[in-house]
Amino acid sequence: MNMLSAKLTKKSNDMNEYFIKSYHEIYVDDYNEGELERVNGYNMTAFIKAPDVGSAIQQYIENCLYYKFNPEYLDISGDDMSSYYDVLVDEDSNEATENERELWKQGELKLYNNQIRIEAYMLLPVPNSVIQY
Repeated sequence: MNMLSAKLTKKSNDMNEYFIKSYHEIYVDDYNEGELERVNGYNMTAFIKAPDVGSAIQQYIENCLYYKFNPEYLDISGDDMSSYYDVLVDEDSNEATENERELWKQGELKLYNNQIRIEAYMLLPVPNSVIQY
């Protein structure tokens, strides 16, 4: 194995670096009626080191968005190579607590659905021999 291929060969326990983009669409959510009007939207990005893309997405949700990761909320079935994650939030975009969810179910509290589309890109080093000045 030459030096270049040795540098590019990763050990299985090495961490990969991912660039993650998320697109957020916020909708008023009513327990009986479902999603209502769209009230906000924004984008976020981060660089995450993780062993695999699933772990990177989980870390992003927990450490950048500050939501408790629930794999049941994650949908990776999209045809556009994106993952989708929906979470019920309060007016400050904090994840709704169990008490808030109960009040929401009774129609006593307004909550919002944060629909998140997540794109994760694994970053790879570019060998110096490829870069031309």
